Amino acid sequence: MDRNNLEKGGKIMENTYTYEVTENGYYIYINGKKVIHQYEPYIPNSSLSYEENAKAQIEELKASKEAEKEEKTDIEQMKSDITDIQLALVELYELGV
Repeated sequence: MDRNNLEKGGKIMENTYTYEVTENGYYIYINGKKVIHQYEPYIPNSSLSYEENAKAQIEELKASKEAEKEEKTDIEQMKSDITDIQLALVELYELGV
């Protein structure tokens, strides 16, 4: 079991990633909910075991969530920068510059 922290509505939520290997593939669960079912012949990397594929796919999911979180942070910073620029322009306008 692995946990990945996500911010939502000012609260920290932990995602729990688990997997279940089956006879011909595997399931990936997020927070106990089955979200991915990989089975033959659609296993991502045929040179790896089902368990290794499941673990690799979980790492990809976690990396994707982390990138999404960083992107949201970048957007919030840009919004803040734009607000600062707007305030500075208003101040310059009021000073007659």
